[in-house]
Amino acid sequence: MTPQYQIVNQCLRLLRQANLSRLDALRIETRLIQLKRLLLITEGLNLLGEEHFEELLSGMCMICEEECRKEALLMYLGQLEGMITCLGEGLP
Repeated sequence: MTPQYQIVNQCLRLLRQANLSRLDALRIETRLIQLKRLLLITEGLNLLGEEHFEELLSGMCMICEEECRKEALLMYLGQLEGMITCLGEGLP
């Protein structure tokens, strides 16, 4: 299992502990699972560096802790969409 894949799993674990609305949690969970799937498909292509995934984990920690979650949530979803797009474009 790659470090990137492990970070996404860690984000999913944190998400389960976060105090988010069910809809927001499902939106994030769906995208994280998409990201995991793309990581498996593109394994070895190194389309995104580990630093992107560390930022993803950091963003999840912010969502779990922060008072003004809506802004953090929107930024996080945007970050996830960008990563999914990047990996999706690199599909063989």
